[in-house]
Amino acid sequence: MGLNKDKLEELSISRDDNSIKLSEERKVERENKDLLLKDLTERLIYHVVLSFNDGEIEPIYSIRENGLNYMINDAYYVEEAKPYLFPLSSMTEEQLNELKTYADLKYELNTLELVEWKDGYKTLEFWLEEIPSYCVIKVFDWLNKNHFDYRGLIDKGLAIDATGLNIY
Repeated sequence: MGLNKDKLEELSISRDDNSIKLSEERKVERENKDLLLKDLTERLIYHVVLSFNDGEIEPIYSIRENGLNYMINDAYYVEEAKPYLFPLSSMTEEQLNELKTYADLKYELNTLELVEWKDGYKTLEFWLEEIPSYCVIKVFDWLNKNHFDYRGLIDKGLAIDATGLNIY
């Protein structure tokens, strides 16, 4: 009993659909890996704490290229690590004031705007458009130093929400 032409076409289309899905999944995996690598390299000097697939928890102290991959702490691949980060929505008024002082912000971000930011009405991109360009680098430095997730890694499942964990 052989396969008829319609059945062969159906199987071919099904295989092609699965190939497209796999290709899209691999593309997303690669983009996520690149995003995580970019984030970790910027946080390297601040020793962000990482959770690894084998249950180990330790601060990052090195990233090195290993062929086509990158190794963290000479023991783990990038995709095996998840940093502990704080969502922007967890930023307190005290932290916001510290950020403003550190970045030498003259722009007044008041409590109402902080509440709107926490509730998701304003994004970091919106806020960054409101401040002078000479302050932007300092803002990112402070966010990295204080382990805030401004790239959405927590929402993508690439980082762990550190709120209330007393990890830093």
